[in-house]
Amino acid sequence: MTQTQGGLNHLHHQQQLLVMPDDGAVAVVALIDAAQETLRLKQFKLQSETVEHALIRAHQRGVQVRVMLNPHTSGGDRWNDEAYGRLGACGIEVAWTSEALPLTHEKSLVVDSTCVLVATFNLSDKYFTETRDYGVVSYAVPVVEQVIAGFEADWNRSFFHPDLTVGLVWSSVRSRGQMARIVDMALESGVSAGLRADVAPPHFAALVYGSGRCAGWSGCN
Repeated sequence: MTQTQGGLNHLHHQQQLLVMPDDGAVAVVALIDAAQETLRLKQFKLQSETVEHALIRAHQRGVQVRVMLNPHTSGGDRWNDEAYGRLGACGIEVAWTSEALPLTHEKSLVVDSTCVLVATFNLSDKYFTETRDYGVVSYAVPVVEQVIAGFEADWNRSFFHPDLTVGLVWSSVRSRGQMARIVDMALESGVSAGLRADVAPPHFAALVYGSGRCAGWSGCN
């Protein structure tokens, strides 16, 4: 992954949009394969051998890989037990997300502290092949630093104080008010339960869950 000074990618963009299922698993694997030093992955659901193999390759070439997985759904389903076991058996550092929250619905991937993927899709084959979902890869330094801070806080079981000015919507930190402000900024059409492209200025936001950990990209900055 080539990056220029000031939080830009090789195309001199601060952001890149991923669209599922069009971009597929290959787009996520490309980010993982580009890592040279560190990977921080926080996921609600990891059920993709393709992604797991990419994480293992990164670990084998000397990248520090740390993975946090949500332990169970609100209904008690334990989707991530197998991935947790496989990655751990390969020597990758794996942890369950913070027990201080009922669940962690966040889907983020930080690569080398230089870019971050924040997505609506889980890293699961279903989302790479069947569902309409989106992700934003941000190279903006304040955004990357904020997601890293959230990861480190949850990893170390410490309280997270997000900076709400950098363009990220965090649950459960007054997330309803943050989402309402984004809706209020619409100049033309209303915003439905999905994501609309006809608001101005353009925004991307993941819908948030009220009491769990979730990060959404608002694109306000």
